[in-house]
Amino acid sequence: VTMNSKVVLRIMEEPLAFEVTLVFPGAASARDGKVSILAPEGLALLGAREGDCRDWPTSNGPRRVRLERVRFQPEACRRRDL
Repeated sequence: VTMNSKVVLRIMEEPLAFEVTLVFPGAASARDGKVSILAPEGLALLGAREGDCRDWPTSNGPRRVRLERVRFQPEACRRRDL
């Protein structure tokens, strides 16, 4: 996971999956699934690979999530302008 990557995460204790995009702080929006690189959630994702499990900080304490899929990564598409 790098900047502007779109990933699908699954909460380990539940069958719930959700998609987030790792962005710069000014573009962060919880409603749109955009997580700041400087937020604890963003730092937890940085450098992760498909299949990795991470602690996802929430207001109710950390939840264990699994990175199910990297849907988009700029470097993989040779997009270095993002």
